This record gives sequence, C-alpha cells and structure tokens, in this order.
Amino acid sequence: MASLHYCVFLFSFFVCNLWGKNVQLDQNGYKGIIIYISPSVEESTWTDLEKNIKKAFAEASTSVYYGSNSRAYFRNIQIVLPMSWNITKSLRTFSTMNTDIAIENLPISLYGGMPYNDQFRKCRVEGDRINFPRSFFDNLEDTFNSFGAIGTLILKQWMSYRYGIFEEVGFPMDPVYPAAYCVEAGGSPVAVSCSNVPLMDGGFVSIRGPEHNEEDCECKEKGLSDQCMYKLDQDQDQDPFLLSSMMGFSQIPSNTVFCDSEYFLHEAEHPSMHNILCNKTSTFDVVLEHYDFDYGHNDPNFVSDTAPDYEVVKQALNVRIVLDTKNERDYGSQIIKKIQNWVIQEEKKGVKFGSHLIASGGINWDITKVAKNNMTDIVYTPSSTSGKYSNLEKAMKTAIEDFDSSSRTLSRNFPGYIILISDGSQTTGNMVDAFSGINNIHVLAIDTNKASNGSWIMEEISKITTGGFYVHASDNILEVSKALRAFTSTFSYNAESDMAMLFSSQFIGSETSFSIPVDSSLETIQMDLFFKSSSRLDASVSIDQNGRSLITTKAKSHTMVESFDVKDTNGEWTFSIKASKQFTVGIQIFGRKKVAENWIKLDCEIRKTLVNNKNIGSRIIAKAFNGVKPIVKTRVIAVVEGTEIPLKDEGNVNGEPDAIAGDGVYTAFFQNRNHTAFLPEDKATSVECRIETTGVEFSHPGFETDNDGFSSTLRQPFCCGSLAPEPTTPEKIDNVERVAQSAFYKP
Repeated sequence: MASLHYCVFLFSFFVCNLWGKNVQLDQNGYKGIIIYISPSVEESTWTDLEKNIKKAFAEASTSVYYGSNSRAYFRNIQIVLPMSWNITKSLRTFSTMNTDIAIENLPISLYGGMPYNDQFRKCRVEGDRINFPRSFFDNLEDTFNSFGAIGTLILKQWMSYRYGIFEEVGFPMDPVYPAAYCVEAGGSPVAVSCSNVPLMDGGFVSIRGPEHNEEDCECKEKGLSDQCMYKLDQDQDQDPFLLSSMMGFSQIPSNTVFCDSEYFLHEAEHPSMHNILCNKTSTFDVVLEHYDFDYGHNDPNFVSDTAPDYEVVKQALNVRIVLDTKNERDYGSQIIKKIQNWVIQEEKKGVKFGSHLIASGGINWDITKVAKNNMTDIVYTPSSTSGKYSNLEKAMKTAIEDFDSSSRTLSRNFPGYIILISDGSQTTGNMVDAFSGINNIHVLAIDTNKASNGSWIMEEISKITTGGFYVHASDNILEVSKALRAFTSTFSYNAESDMAMLFSSQFIGSETSFSIPVDSSLETIQMDLFFKSSSRLDASVSIDQNGRSLITTKAKSHTMVESFDVKDTNGEWTFSIKASKQFTVGIQIFGRKKVAENWIKLDCEIRKTLVNNKNIGSRIIAKAFNGVKPIVKTRVIAVVEGTEIPLKDEGNVNGEPDAIAGDGVYTAFFQNRNHTAFLPEDKATSVECRIETTGVEFSHPGFETDNDGFSSTLRQPFCCGSLAPEPTTPEKIDNVERVAQSAFYKP
C-alpha cells in the first residue's frame, strides 16, 4: 500500500518530476531534494555560496535527525545551477516548478533576510517551495548572529514544507494569529508559543518602541495585544532547559524537538496558526500522520553519519524544431517570425537548438534542413496547390538523428525536446513509428489543425513519451505564442531576461483602438501584429505616445513587428488600426525594461494541493512584484479556455486558497464557472494571468524601517500570519499591465 506513494518506482522520471515533487524518505534518509539557484544570483558568488550551502544543510541534517526523534535526515541533495551560468557540470532538464528550495539573489521585502515557505494554509498540506535569500548563505556567522541556530531554522522550514505544520509563535498586528493576548483585564499578557518550560517574565515589548511598553503590553481588557510581542532576551536565548518547540522559538540552540502529546506536551490553548489550522493537534503528531511514517516505515533508527551527499548539476534544455510547411503562406510566415524571435530569446539564456530547423510539407515534402540564421527562407506551400504532400515520419526521424549527432548525450535526466508545429495530416508513413525504441526524446505538439477537436495524431505523438505536451492552436498565432511561452515557463524561465508581455488580444473588424499604460520602468515597446485577410492588406497603424508623440505607419505584410523607444513618453499609449475592409489581427505588445530599473513582473503558476500525496484541489497562483516588493491591492485575473477567474489576495477566509492577505500573491482554485475542475485527465494545461492596476495599489517595502527598525532586530518572524500589515510608508507605483503564462501542468 505505502509503495503507491513512491511514484519514481512506478512511472518514468518525468511523470514525478514535472508534476509532483520527487522527495522520498527511505530507510530514514530523504533523497530527491532539489535546491535551485535562481538566475538572479551572480555566478561570481558560487564558490563561497556552494561551501556555505553544504555547511548549512549538513548542520540542518543533524537537526532534522534529532528533531524527528531519529527518524529522518538529509541523505541526498541535488543543487541545480541556472543554465545561464558558464560552469561545466552534468546537465539536467529541469522545471523550476519541481524546486524544493529556491535561493534568490535578494530577499522579498516582507521577510527581510529570513527564509519563508510558499504554502497553502491548511493542516497537513505540503508546501510549494522554501525560499532563501542569497544573503542567508553569504556569511553563516552573521546569519547565526541575526537569526540564531541555522540548522534548526532550516529544520523548521523543512518540516513545515514537508508535513504541513505551522508556526507556534504569533505575529504582531494580526487579528487571527496574534503574538500576545490577554486572558483577562488586569493580568499579564500571554505569549503565543509552545514550550516545555515557562517563558521568562519581562520579554514583552511594544513593536513601536520601549516608550510604548506600558501602553501596548498591559492588559487593560481581555483580547489581543496588537502592538505587543514576546521577544526573547539574551538570557532565555541560551536557556539549556528550553527544548521545545521547533515551530516556536527555533533560534534557541537547545531547542531541538517538537511539541507532542507524550513527552513535550503541546500547549493547545494558544491561538497559534498551528493550533487553529490543525485543530489543536500537536506538531509532531501531525508529522507522524504522514505516509513517510505509516505502516512501520522509518521508525527511529541509529544513524552514525547524517552528512548529506551532494550532487551539483546545471539546468539545460536541448530542442529541435520541426515545421510542417503545407499551410497557408501568411500563417506560415507568422509562425516563422514568432519562432525566430522566441529562439533568439531562448538562446540568450543557454537553450540549445542545433544548427537547423527541419521543414516538411509542400515543396519541403522530402525534408529540408534550413539553417537557424536563415529560417525566414522557409516557404509554406498551401495544400490547395502542390503542397499537399508531407512526410512527418521522416521529419521526426531527421530531428532524432540530429540529437544523436550532437555532442550532448541524451539521458533520462537530460532528454531532448522536439517542438512540432503541424496540422498532423500525413501523405506517407506514420510519425509515431519514428519513436520506436526512443525513450529520451519528448514532443511538444502544437496542433494547427482547424477541426474543432484538432488532430488525433498530434495528440498521440505528444503522448509517445511521458514528458510530452499537446496544444491545439488551430490557425490562431496567439495560441502558438502561448504554447511557446508555456514551454519557456516550464523549462527555461528567467524573469529578467524575458521581455514582459503587456497586452495580448485578437480583434475582428475594419477598425480598432486600445490603450495600455507604459510604465516608467520600460525602455522599449515592441508591437507584434499578425493579420488574417483574404485580400491585399491596406491597414494603417498609429501609436499615440501619451499625447507627446504620434507615430503612423502602414502594415506592409501580414506580419508586422516594430519597436519604439519610450524615452519620456511613459503613460497611456493608444494603438489604432484601420483598414478599408474587415480583417482579423492578433496583437501582442511587449516591453523591455531599463537596465537600472526594478523589474515589474507577474509570475503565474498552477500548483497541486497535496495531503499525503493526494491532490485535494489545484490552485492558480500569481505573484506580482516591483523588484522584490509585492504589488498589493491590484486586480489580477487568470484566463482559462476563454473564462476569466478572479485571483484574490484576501487571505485564507471562507475556504479560499490564498494564504496571506496583502502579500502580493493572488490565488484561486482552478475551476470553471460551474465549479468543476478545468483539468482534462491526460492533457497538459497552461493558464494566462493578467495584472491591471486600478490606481489604489502600492508596492510593499516591508518593515525594516517601520517603528525605528524594530523588525530588523528580531530573531523570529515579524511577518506574516493571516495578513501582511500595511506599511507605514507604502510606495506608489505607476499604472502597469502585465501578462504571464504558467508552466505546463498535468493533473
């Protein structure tokens, strides 16, 4: 029965690693843990960073061993370096959605230099990811002085992430999970905690400063003490008798165990996050309910050496592109332009495409290999003329042979990907046969078949191995673009190297106009127009740059890509398109940021909500940031198969999946208007997220300067419980629009 949880033994590598975490606890040792180094981290820091990561997690492994009562330790840890680095390591195709622990260059403003978990607030739900700022590992002595024992702090994050247990200390200004409260008027405040010995008197302080201690930390009435919290002094910080709980004051060196129902009794009366979410069950009892420990698995055992084994690999992606060129010539030219721009972007990040694209169909029916630099030479021949012939089997074999001839050996961890753009029709052979005996090459099938259900053979080729994806684009170039962006989000996402999409839509008519905000962080605007018209195109295009400049131009072909410098014209830009006859146009507007500006970004994800490896409801998550500062109180939606789903940042109320109100993370369950899941049983899914500011939003600078820097002296979390308190000095931001595509997701 328990073996059902260990998917790596039952299915291929990509099933587990693309759509579920691969961590296992086997014979008391965790294996499959992945630490991902973000591309935002400078390569020059790696030598010291590697040394300190290994030292910190060796200490953490010992803490895990003692904290789990000899049941677990870190046996194997893989560190994945970004593909943009020029370091030679073993290669691995890797989706950041499978990251257990991410190390970013800068800390998110709400958390200062402390690590934090992305996690749905429900008991026993596994976390999405643990996040560390690079500064945590810069100097471990400084980190210890700032936050206390490093090993136990990592242990705390790990056990919360793995087992769905939560903080047992509270948060100031939090109406649900307070730091301190008064049982009765006239008494002393009570610290929300769980400890095996009483906390010393005198630790209560006002977050507004010592001059407010009497006002904020005296119990004038029963209830919460919003501005008061318990801050360990130096004496209690070293108390050798304070042994629990790890989900409380983990910074205490002697604190090595969790509260339980037997030896280190749980304090169930406190309104802590863990008590409220887990119905007052002790943290360690919740841990032992996990399948890691059921059926007698991983009972306490003596382990003489808890030091982890490390493997350092480099993220990599090896792609070949096959284009079926028996299609409408104008649509084909649009596909070529979109592919060309996408390949240029991806190559800058380190993605390898080989030297050629492979064309099949029309005049290329017997296969043409076209140099990447000359891809615009590819000619689409409409099937209504001599272009009805194709040989997709030979095209796929040619792509497979091209992988074989490269110097990079494919493997289960480093497979190849073929991106096939075709309507699936074949006049000779069967392209599925090209994959006989092939295990390490997967297919992204972008189906251009106009039938409502697409092409069955295109779906079939995407399933030929377990790592494939299928997208029915029909004759809509925007859907082709979404498929490519979803592929990027899955395997090569790098927020600061990808151009930001500001707008994407399709219009039908003889005249249209739309406006978008161009914010001050942007240096260049790129306009992509993809026209569909049965006659010669005579469309004119004008761009009003915030009333300061007017640009007019003509659409010279069915594909139009032009760039414009922003300079001092940031504000509202209005784009107008007009023609004498009706047309259909796909429109995409991109922005490239100024070098010195913060990157305003929107990340979009679909996440499983796992309890004992069972998904109890997938979530759409969008994260809006101005640099490292969350964008709060804005409007974010997800678009799924034409349906808009509002994403909320209002906290875990009324069963909503959002964890923290006001932290710039916007969430909704993944469902349609009938409240049933948008999750086909065997198809990959990707959603589009959009942010549109309304004038009331701000970026949250955190709390480092609030209350004379009170939070910066804490060795425990200041944020966040049920909400992120509003800052003293919120930072106004420009009106912005962003569009993001999630990684591919499979149920």
